[in-house]
Amino acid sequence: PFILIQSLHSEGFVFIQLLKGRLDMKRKLNLLLSSCALCLLASCNPTNNNACTPTGYEDNKVHLVILAGQSGARGKAVNTDLTDEEKVPFNEVDIIEDGYQMSVLSNIPSTLSTSTMFKELKPGFGDSGGEFGPELGMGLSLQTRYQKDGEGRKSGIVKFTACGSTFISDWYSESSLEDETISSKLDKKQVRTNEKLNKETGPLTNNLYQLIDKAIDDLDQEGYEAVIDGVVFSHGEQDAKFDVNMEIYESCLRNFIKDVRSYVGNETLPFVIGEAKTNSAKYSNKLRSIQEKVANDTTNTILLDGSLGDAKQVKR
Repeated sequence: PFILIQSLHSEGFVFIQLLKGRLDMKRKLNLLLSSCALCLLASCNPTNNNACTPTGYEDNKVHLVILAGQSGARGKAVNTDLTDEEKVPFNEVDIIEDGYQMSVLSNIPSTLSTSTMFKELKPGFGDSGGEFGPELGMGLSLQTRYQKDGEGRKSGIVKFTACGSTFISDWYSESSLEDETISSKLDKKQVRTNEKLNKETGPLTNNLYQLIDKAIDDLDQEGYEAVIDGVVFSHGEQDAKFDVNMEIYESCLRNFIKDVRSYVGNETLPFVIGEAKTNSAKYSNKLRSIQEKVANDTTNTILLDGSLGDAKQVKR
């Protein structure tokens, strides 16, 4: 059911998987761009010249990709748009996820849901059980790249998202709190102290950290070694509506990338920024300019063009 489109970038070959058939535009882009993001994560790695070709069996390693952000990452495409074949669960890829609808942001839980655990990837992990997000497209690439040998786990998605979330209230990270020029403009009503870091950070950032830790710990208890391949971050449309939010957006984004990399112990962890395609917000154009600027001068960071499914910039 798939065709492969080979695209040559200055950094090497990447392969984009595009689902065949009659798809509405939103669903097609959701699958296409998320598949592309996975391939681009692989192409960020200077040692990887065959981004989306299958790898050999690696004993107990499970490769993880982090998916985070607001509605673009959370998913609003409906399951009923999928064919019966497309609704079949992925037996090659797992997902561990948590997150919130926009109504929860006024009182964000300080811990993960008790039902959070690795599950088989399938439709229904979007904003509601009847919706899906980029994880399905990511699954297409992951199952091609990391093929199982038997029944053991080989790859997974760590997804933490919240619709309508912002840097100024929800996703700010520890470095932004430590910078007074930024911290003074943050909404810190729900600030958290991360137990592992013993530092304050934003409520959603803290929960993302908890989810990363749980994914690694759960795999370790099963006898696996977690390997985090990269981050896909789709965010910014809500911040682009407000003056103060956009004054600090660039700094918050830079700090978020730096702090997430530090948390997982990889200062050059590949990072994909999903370009915001909104044109309705006051600062839509400024948001895209910031995203491109950060991708342009941050090592191992890509801006994924939301309309073309292409990488605008990779800096090593």
